[in-house]
Amino acid sequence: MRLDKLLANMGYGSRKEIKKLCKNGAVKVDGKPVKDSSVHVDPDAQEVEIFGEVVHYREFVYLMMNKPQGVISATEDAVEETVVDLLAPEFFAFDVFPVGRLDKDTEGLLLLTNDGKLAHELIAEEACSQALLCTGRGTGDRRRPGGIPQRRHAGRRVQNAAGRAYDSYPGKRLGDRAYHL
Repeated sequence: MRLDKLLANMGYGSRKEIKKLCKNGAVKVDGKPVKDSSVHVDPDAQEVEIFGEVVHYREFVYLMMNKPQGVISATEDAVEETVVDLLAPEFFAFDVFPVGRLDKDTEGLLLLTNDGKLAHELIAEEACSQALLCTGRGTGDRRRPGGIPQRRHAGRRVQNAAGRAYDSYPGKRLGDRAYHL
């Protein structure tokens, strides 16, 4: 990978700015100053420093956030505070985005990443097998005389917003896909 691309991806400036930093001797590879920013480096095998600080290159980042209420699941918004606004400055250079959405007034686990392929695998309809637990009026939660709830039977067919039908199973997780980050 080119040195200027690596440093630009890590948020140290544009490629043009990195070129100037190299000419001024601010960048070292394996302890030696590098004047040519187009030199190729292996971030796993070589140590890159800028202003004496070692650069730890990461192509992808995976962040888990407990999204608080009142924050929107977006990367930017002119009016509302977003989940990206809550991140530590060290993650700004990675251009992370939320995988999926939680409503503004909902709190809960939210994954943020810059790995578009993984995000697509996690939320694409054709890649997901869904288990839906239906509760509430009109979905099988029937009351017997006297107000005693009747158990809902497994196997009820339900539809998601796209009109795709699924079998619902109370208390069971469907699917065989697991992701370890």
